[in-house]
Amino acid sequence: MADYYDVLGVPKNASEEEIKKAYRGLAHKYHPDKKGGDEKKFKEVSEAYQVLSNKEKRAQFDRGGASGFDFSGFGDRGFQWSAGGEGFDVNDIFEGMFEGFGFGGSGGARARRARGNDIQIIQEMTLEEAFRGAEREIAFQTYVPCKACGGAGRGPKEMCAECRGGGRIRETKRVELRIPAGVEDNQALKVGGAGEAGRPGGGTGDLYVVVRLRPHAAFVREGADLTKEEEVSLGAVLLGKKIEIQGIGGERFSIRIPEGFDTRKKLKVTGRGMPRLGAPSKRGDMYISLKLKFPKHLSKKAKELFQELEGMV
Repeated sequence: MADYYDVLGVPKNASEEEIKKAYRGLAHKYHPDKKGGDEKKFKEVSEAYQVLSNKEKRAQFDRGGASGFDFSGFGDRGFQWSAGGEGFDVNDIFEGMFEGFGFGGSGGARARRARGNDIQIIQEMTLEEAFRGAEREIAFQTYVPCKACGGAGRGPKEMCAECRGGGRIRETKRVELRIPAGVEDNQALKVGGAGEAGRPGGGTGDLYVVVRLRPHAAFVREGADLTKEEEVSLGAVLLGKKIEIQGIGGERFSIRIPEGFDTRKKLKVTGRGMPRLGAPSKRGDMYISLKLKFPKHLSKKAKELFQELEGMV
């Protein structure tokens, strides 16, 4: 598993400016269009920068390392970022960055760009949808093969008037996607060949759908585990009563509070968390945080009982 800080040669507390400076230097050194460049190294530093230059992704990496990040389409070909509409081509940034060094936008880079760009889309979901899995129609603006010429760019004798020889036109593309149960926040799902159409002779890019889970009103998720707060009476804790819980899937179940349970701890309910990605029959656990509910007014009898109880402790 790659350590992105080591890849860029910066400490874990590096500032955004230090990360950017390290990346620019290494990208210049390893760019595949530069004499003596290294395409594999260039891809590695590009991946590292994509994570560490983004606050949310950097925080996720600091928590769990490089797992959950998928940049298999980045570095060796064009990559287009989109949030449901227009995007930008990372190669355009590199061309501007390296302009004047003699390899900015010519040769191998432009040849590779005959293949269509990969596209990245952010898709928001609720925690309940992540629990069950969901169907989504992903719509975005991109280049698709020209229908008039079948993507060839020209007919037997002349250039295609519809795409002007480019072999592709820009329009809204729609892709049906099944998002699996157990998907995690910031996880990228790859749909091969569903990205931007290439120019004549080039392949089609891939589509990467990055899932963003909305905050939930009742549950906090940590991996496959869930934490939930439940309000209970002091009597329920002292007497070890049962309480009813509603799970993330809408199911209701009862658990018994151990008599005299320390409310500073959490109750563990095995197998009531989120499904595990790739093995939906297996689920994480649920942790119940108990919040004591006190009555606003006590009757005379209740006060006497509490005074008696206090004298027994």
